[in-house]
Amino acid sequence: MDVPIGDPRFGLAQACSCGIAFRRQIAALDDALHYTAEMQTERLSDHDRVDGHEAAYNAVRDYIEQPCGWLYLYGPFGDGKTTLLMAAINGLRAAGYLAVLAVVPELLDWLRAAFEPANARSFDGDFNMVKNIPVLGLDDLGKEKPSPWVDEKLYELLNWRYRQHLPTIITANCHPKDLAQPALTSRFGDVMLCKTVFAGNKDLRTYRGRRPVR
Repeated sequence: MDVPIGDPRFGLAQACSCGIAFRRQIAALDDALHYTAEMQTERLSDHDRVDGHEAAYNAVRDYIEQPCGWLYLYGPFGDGKTTLLMAAINGLRAAGYLAVLAVVPELLDWLRAAFEPANARSFDGDFNMVKNIPVLGLDDLGKEKPSPWVDEKLYELLNWRYRQHLPTIITANCHPKDLAQPALTSRFGDVMLCKTVFAGNKDLRTYRGRRPVR
């Protein structure tokens, strides 16, 4: 703040008006995309490291410390990808980053709903906001029902973030080479931007430990 030396507010950081507005938008997105208060309590430190799953745990830990580039976690159902993604988003928020988690099919449904006549939202405004979120977590890529519109919007979203080098974390059941869109496979294969990590093959929902990753 522009105050004289000796003022108790001198040297103290304060949120700028645009930052406050963006945080309000993120809170609204949390509600719209069903990122619940319980999900927002997940922390990486609350979970055990399970044999065979250390690579994903370590990759998320490193990403929280330095959110740079893209992180692509893949593996079968129940191997803890979503819980690790929640822990990453929450850890980044705790460190001061503006981060949002979206389940890909739900995100696309929410965006498409902006076209409904009774909806006062602007599709372009919503889509541009999602495209430019400082850190974006995309859960369950590949679970969306394919269509020309879905393929186009997914490409636009990820290509924009690719070109801008915006930090992005993705989870999927398949390796990038097995995605339906070759253009996305190519971008995930850019080793200068994206790190691909196998999340493990154990079903952690059956694991008995101290609050294991699920």
